[in-house]
Amino acid sequence: MRKIEAILTIDPKLPRFKKKDFQDLWKKVRFLHRSKKNRVEVHLTDSSVIKKLNWQFRRKNKATDVLSFPSSQEDLLGSIVIDIKTAEKQAQEYRHSLKREVLELYIHGLLHLLGFDHERSKDAQLMKQKEEFILQNFLDRIEKSNRRL
Repeated sequence: MRKIEAILTIDPKLPRFKKKDFQDLWKKVRFLHRSKKNRVEVHLTDSSVIKKLNWQFRRKNKATDVLSFPSSQEDLLGSIVIDIKTAEKQAQEYRHSLKREVLELYIHGLLHLLGFDHERSKDAQLMKQKEEFILQNFLDRIEKSNRRL
């Protein structure tokens, strides 16, 4: 069996994050949703990069917090691109850590790659419930275990 992994790339100008946090969340979400894919790519970048991607793929000429791109590769679920600058603003607005905001956006991106959407209110409600479940059951544990280090 192939290794289950989250492949993390971070713009060197941006804050550092632990690959293990992304890896642990991916393993749990993968198990919960019975995904047969083993890998997911995560790219932490800045507003200028995500703005270009948002224009190229969605024809929206503005930065956004997270984008998800499904993959046709056999074992790769897809790629998630997170804008750290937007995440910083949102973390301040919601009064929690940047790390928590980035991991919440990561969960949001994973759910998109697993087929969830929020275009219709019924779908948005289901996606929000899934996000809350993962946050309550897994993200809080990761944050607590990191505080013990």
